[in-house]
Amino acid sequence: MSYTPQSGINATLTIDSVYYTVREMSFQSTQDTFECSSLSDLYKKYFSARRVGRITATLLVTSDNANAIVSGFQSVASLGSSIGYQLNDATSSNTYSGVGFIEEATHNMTGGDVDTLTISMIVDGIMAS
Repeated sequence: MSYTPQSGINATLTIDSVYYTVREMSFQSTQDTFECSSLSDLYKKYFSARRVGRITATLLVTSDNANAIVSGFQSVASLGSSIGYQLNDATSSNTYSGVGFIEEATHNMTGGDVDTLTISMIVDGIMAS
């Protein structure tokens, strides 16, 4: 799939059919490696293994519906449960979907600023586009 640059403005993240407005989001892809050196090797040797995908997202929580958004998130995305997700950028030029596990969720409250909900999710399988 060719990548179309996205502004991020009005991007949405859907978690189990509940829509959230995205403030910022990042994808991380890593590959596990294992050392396979013998004691007589002068330098360490490695082989690659499985890939791991991780998503970190900061979701906007507006004051007029903060309770509903946070309560809704807690009901559909409890920590450690498998959930479906879909990210759409503002123009739907880039869409990513799949299944993942919420590892961490933090409700951030700052005086004079909008509340946010920050989540960290490990992807189960591939990040499809």
